[in-house]
Amino acid sequence: MRSRAWLVLTVVTVLALSVSLAVGCGDNKTSEEKPELATLSPVSGPAGTKVTIIGANLGTSQGDSVVHFGGKVVKASAWSDTQVTAKVPDGLSQDVQGVTILTPQGESNEISFAVTAPGPAPDRPETQVEHPTPASAMFAWMKKQGIDVNGWTLSVVKQSKVDSNWKVDEAVKAGNATRYFLLKKVDNNWKVIDEGSSITPQELQGDGAPSDLWEQQPTPAPQTQQQVISDYLKANGVDLDAASVTFVAQSKSDSAWELFQVSFPPERQMANNYIVLHQEGGKWVVKNYDSDVDSTTGLPADLKS
Repeated sequence: MRSRAWLVLTVVTVLALSVSLAVGCGDNKTSEEKPELATLSPVSGPAGTKVTIIGANLGTSQGDSVVHFGGKVVKASAWSDTQVTAKVPDGLSQDVQGVTILTPQGESNEISFAVTAPGPAPDRPETQVEHPTPASAMFAWMKKQGIDVNGWTLSVVKQSKVDSNWKVDEAVKAGNATRYFLLKKVDNNWKVIDEGSSITPQELQGDGAPSDLWEQQPTPAPQTQQQVISDYLKANGVDLDAASVTFVAQSKSDSAWELFQVSFPPERQMANNYIVLHQEGGKWVVKNYDSDVDSTTGLPADLKS
C-alpha cells in the first residue's frame, strides 16, 4: 500500500512541476514584449512642455507603468499602447535628458529630450493680459510658439453648458494639422489652458474643465503622409526651405509601411535622408529618419536596401 501511495504522489508531483514549467514559459514570452520608443514630439522645450511619446508595447492603459524624464517620474495625462502624453517636470537641469517608459514587462530604450530655458516672464500675470475674445487669445498663443497666424480659420468645437466660461475651439489651415484649444474666461479675458493636435478627455479633466467638455474629444482628420513628415522635421529643427519630399516605395508585403526621401539642394550642404512611415491605429507615424533605414524595427525586407 505504501509503494502504491508513493507512486501516486510521485506522479502528481511530476504533473505539478510540468504545469509550473509551462506557465513559466508563457510568462517569459510576455516579459519579452518590452516597451519600445520611436519618437518624441517636440524634442525640446522648457518645463511644462506637453510631450507626445510614440512607440510600441506601451500598454493599453497606464496601470503600474511610469514615464521617466531624466531622474524624475512623471504622471501621464494620456496613455495608449502606441502613444503617451506627459509634461516636462520642473527641477531638471537645462540639458539633454533621457526619456524612458517603465512597464511591468521592462524598461524601454532611451530617447533624448533637450530641456531649454523658459521663455521671458510676462509683464503681468497671464489672467491680466487683455484677450477679450477667444481668437485674440489663440492667436497670441500661436505667435508665442513661432507659428504664422495668417490663413488660419477659427471655430467653436464645444462650449460648456455647465460653465460657459469654458470652451474648446479649433484652428484650421490647409496643409497644417488642426490645432485644438481649451479656453477659460477669467475676469472678462480669455486664457489658453491647453492646446494640441488633439485633447483627450483625461487631459480635459486634468486641466480642470467642466465635466460636459470631457464627453467630446476633438478628433482631427488623419494627417496625410506629407503633413506627418513636415511636422516631424519641423519638430526636430530641420529647415524645410527648398527641401523636397519624394515618395519612394510602399511595402508589397505590408502596405502599412512606406518609404520617402527628403532631399536638399546642393547649396544647403545637407545630407539627403530617408524617412520611414508606419500606419498605426489609422495614423501615420515616423519610425526612422536616416540615410540608412535598414535597422528600423519591423521594417519589411522589401523596403530595405
